[in-house]
Amino acid sequence: MRNIAALAIVLAATLATARAESPAETVAATAKDLASDQLAERLAARDAIQNAGSQASRPGAEAERAAYARACLGFLAPSNPQPARVWLTRMLGLFGGEESVPALAGLLGDSDAELRDAARRALQANPSPKASDALRAALGSAKDAVTIRGLLDGLAYRRDAGAVDAIAKRSTDPNPEIASAAILALGKIGNARAVAALVAAKGRAPEATKRAIDAAILDAPGADAKILGPMADGGDPTIRSGALARLMQADPAAAKVKVIAAIKDRDADVAAAAIRLGIDSQDAALRKSAIDAIPALAPGLQATAATIVGETGAKEAVPALKALVKSGDGAVRIAAITALGKAGAADATEPLLDRLANGDKEEQSAAERSLAVMRDPALDARLFQSAKAGSDPMALAAVRALASRNPAGTSAALGELARASDPSVRDAALDGLKAVGTATELKPLLEIVATSGDAKARARAQAAAGAIASRSPDPSAALEAIRAAMARAISPANRAELVGMLAAAPSPAALDEAVRAFADPDQGVRDAAIRTLAAWPEFSAGQPLLEIAREAPSDAKHYVLAMRGIAKILGIDGPSGKQRIALAKDALAAAKRPDEKRLIIAALGSMKAGEAGKLLEELSGDPDVGAEAKAALAKRKK
Repeated sequence: MRNIAALAIVLAATLATARAESPAETVAATAKDLASDQLAERLAARDAIQNAGSQASRPGAEAERAAYARACLGFLAPSNPQPARVWLTRMLGLFGGEESVPALAGLLGDSDAELRDAARRALQANPSPKASDALRAALGSAKDAVTIRGLLDGLAYRRDAGAVDAIAKRSTDPNPEIASAAILALGKIGNARAVAALVAAKGRAPEATKRAIDAAILDAPGADAKILGPMADGGDPTIRSGALARLMQADPAAAKVKVIAAIKDRDADVAAAAIRLGIDSQDAALRKSAIDAIPALAPGLQATAATIVGETGAKEAVPALKALVKSGDGAVRIAAITALGKAGAADATEPLLDRLANGDKEEQSAAERSLAVMRDPALDARLFQSAKAGSDPMALAAVRALASRNPAGTSAALGELARASDPSVRDAALDGLKAVGTATELKPLLEIVATSGDAKARARAQAAAGAIASRSPDPSAALEAIRAAMARAISPANRAELVGMLAAAPSPAALDEAVRAFADPDQGVRDAAIRTLAAWPEFSAGQPLLEIAREAPSDAKHYVLAMRGIAKILGIDGPSGKQRIALAKDALAAAKRPDEKRLIIAALGSMKAGEAGKLLEELSGDPDVGAEAKAALAKRKK
């Protein structure tokens, strides 16, 4: 009933608004409801009056807007309820003009604090210059701190240049909150007169206030080189750094001298700011001075400088970065390596390859990232050339870098290197092909797996070929390549490793191939087949694994692997709940030991199908696995 009543009130207010002929009449028709004891009625009146103000303020309707404002002014008398006076004052802040200023100025002295604040904010937003006059006049007579601070904020918001003298008088007020508000206001107004007032106030201010004055000066557009220069020479490091930055805008020539000197400053923050200003500068001479200073800096500043060089991409700093790569400080080396990736070019190849080959783990990672992101086409040619240089660490690092960058021709080049007689070159190329190899390299890699007598080479080639097959757009072609290689396998060990790759291109045909491999006369091939089936990524492997589990003795390795594979496959999303439950029931029937039953119970505990719960309830009475079944049931209920 309450909702119906509230709706009726809103509809009534809407109809009243619709009957009004103008925004001014909307105010007249609904202002009385602003103080209603019904919340819905108050909110409807507020919306109606605000919407009317928006309508009245449309372009070309100035007379309508003025009439709306006069209608609002008509309800500001003390005889009207406070909620109505406050809301209409706020509307005058949005839609009022010069006609509103006298009444709003009068409200600045009202006894109600909320109304005073609304009037001050309305004047603050009023477009008429007379609003500034009203705020200044009120500031001159204001007594309490809250009112004074509000007026100072209002004048600062308007950037009222005419209020500088009045505000300056408040900048040394014994009340620190008033003084702080005045200082901030002068900084926001920011003209030369306001800056002069701030400088004068600083001479009389307590030490605790001087930093706030300096910060206000730095915010002031009117601060010139005469003011900023001394601020850059001493005192608070943050102020000094800010003064240097402002001085670069106000007087670049004067700033240049100070920035060069500040690079060697004892304060690390000031020195870091100066380095950034120098390296960021459009002045080539200043930028060169900053870069030339890097070798003599303390390690912490060298790391900062290297980071700045990287951010700005200052290529002329590359020689300095190369030197820093050899620093005895680890943080400096990492910063320089990282910066070379952003600012360097092909001429930075050697130091980066050196760190990739010979650096610690963190340096190698940073060098690999830098070589991967460097945007210089000439770098690729250098890396190809370096990769063919032999088996020294730098050549191997070039292979690794090529795999990270993967420019055109990388996979073909790595495929060629994978046939190298040198094991270290071959292994580096095979590792790279794992990341970037294409279908073109699949058959040569499978040939290594099928015909090599080197187990280490086969393992790497198998990993690379498996990765290529798994991302192949044509799984059937990948399977045919694996089958062809199996036919050429020179030994059961080679054949077993190829069988282990069948899951990389899963399909019904690949699954059949894995099942056939389990019938191979060689034990190693059979072991590879069961491990492949147990790791199969599709639900279809469940039935072959179930047959193996049924036929194998309970103490056989193949039985254990088959049951573990079934438990994993039961967790695969996609098949229907009925299919998974059926497989689970068959697996429980095939289980020859409690351990394997527990595996199936754990899988049932993660199933959402209702039949899983029923099956677990049946198992909860089993003396061997009842506790596990009850725990799985409890898990399902959470």
